Amino acid sequence: MFKQEYLQLKALGKPFDGYIEKTVRVSSTCLVQYDTNHYSVPCEVAKQRISVRVYANKLVMVAQQQVIAEHQRCFNKHRYHFEPWHYVSLLAQKPGALRNGAPFEHWALPKSITIIKKIY
Repeated sequence: MFKQEYLQLKALGKPFDGYIEKTVRVSSTCLVQYDTNHYSVPCEVAKQRISVRVYANKLVMVAQQQVIAEHQRCFNKHRYHFEPWHYVSLLAQKPGALRNGAPFEHWALPKSITIIKKIY
């Protein structure tokens, strides 16, 4: 039966890209809020409007048709999700942030940098 029906089958289209898209404003601290959680984005888009594509398991941040950040979606409430690399360019202006900044708190750094971090 399959051999007979095979000739009638049509090729599949492109895969379904199921997400909800919302336009949000990036805070001055480079964070985007979705539900009750906050997710970091690169500091170059601070205070701008970007799109957040909400998938079942992740959030994708898009600015000017370019993906600028991606985070695993969190279903807990009132959590902050930082990607330290989003804030590295700000260290030139605020070097103390490496020691005290929330984005860098749990960042596993090489031993030499950890020593410098403690000194300065």
